[in-house]
Amino acid sequence: MVIAAVWTTRSLQTPTNHLLVSLAVADLIVGAFVMPFSIYLSVNGLHWHLPQFICHFYCVVDVAASTASIVHLVLISIDRLVAATKPAEYKTPKHRKRVHLSIAITWIFSICMALPLGTGFNTRTRHFLLTEHHCGIYNPIYMLSSSIFAFYLPCLIMLITYGYIFYTLRKRLRAIQLQEMAGGQFLGFGADVGNITTAAMQSVIGE
Repeated sequence: MVIAAVWTTRSLQTPTNHLLVSLAVADLIVGAFVMPFSIYLSVNGLHWHLPQFICHFYCVVDVAASTASIVHLVLISIDRLVAATKPAEYKTPKHRKRVHLSIAITWIFSICMALPLGTGFNTRTRHFLLTEHHCGIYNPIYMLSSSIFAFYLPCLIMLITYGYIFYTLRKRLRAIQLQEMAGGQFLGFGADVGNITTAAMQSVIGE
């Protein structure tokens, strides 16, 4: 629905919504190609009785789509940071091109993260498939590196980004309050301040 809405409505074709569409594509891939196999494993007691190449396909698509989904959340947080700190630049074609380039790089990065699982890097999978009928990733080095670059590092970036957005909005609100106080029109934490805060937040969420 998100993809169709943005595709058919020109007013919704903003940089933020382009990121949301790409994120929706990643989630759609998870739902269409990953979740059925996950359900199969759950129903089958985590045992895998399908061909080996399907197991490799499942691992590759799972890592690629999941990584893309997480990195898109990072891009959305950065996009919101630009909207909060540089609103004039946010609406320029230059920013739109940067978003499109970021989406392309995200998918390339996610696919590159997953490809080693289908090119012999996950060699122990065959052993576990034949002996224990288990399908998964059994390379400790790969699991550690992929966890750092596809989960922990993106989470850290998002924490820093949203923390800085909160700091920026709070600083801006205090500056507005000081200006009003200097003009003899003190604004407490009543309706007017609420309206200022609402306007600032709408800028960040892209409304």
